[in-house]
Amino acid sequence: MAKKLRHRGQIRLNSEVEKVPVRVVSDAAMASGVVADGRLIPLLIVDASTRPDVQDMLKAHRQITPGDVNSVWGMSSDNAQVVELWLMFKRPSRCVVRLQFDIITLGGIVDQIVSTNALYLQTGKKGDRLMETMDADRILVEVPSQAFRSEWDRLLSKTLERDGRKRKGLTKSQAKQYARCVVEDWRRVTAMRIGGE
Repeated sequence: MAKKLRHRGQIRLNSEVEKVPVRVVSDAAMASGVVADGRLIPLLIVDASTRPDVQDMLKAHRQITPGDVNSVWGMSSDNAQVVELWLMFKRPSRCVVRLQFDIITLGGIVDQIVSTNALYLQTGKKGDRLMETMDADRILVEVPSQAFRSEWDRLLSKTLERDGRKRKGLTKSQAKQYARCVVEDWRRVTAMRIGGE
């Protein structure tokens, strides 16, 4: 069975369970001088308690270099404010992970993934934090996002502007300025590198 997305690409599913989103329970960012020129890479801790295949995949991929995954960005068919990222790990164990991001609450993470073309993925439970789970299995996933970039920029601005008008009561021009400021703040953080360059 294949899952068609409103965006580009197609992901072939092994089972119905792979359609169910794996919930992001925590996020952070990591940087090292040898990955992405020292830029901060977003780290997602996901609840895979009902997906032992995801936990097995993380263990199996621990020693594998990035490049063994296909990724597809798309929009949720249920909510225009939700972006989806589908990851299909190919070897040594095949596994599909569907991640969902509400643009208002997790848009900064999406923006970091799109900017760095990468993310770290690990499993955990609600309340887990990176500092308490440094020994957990995690993998670096390459997420080429160049083709999605312009659509993401448009979607991000539009969603933040709508949120500014609806939730904050801003005028149209104030909402545009608000959206620009939010995005600039997020991208300032993303641009930080080890050593402060």
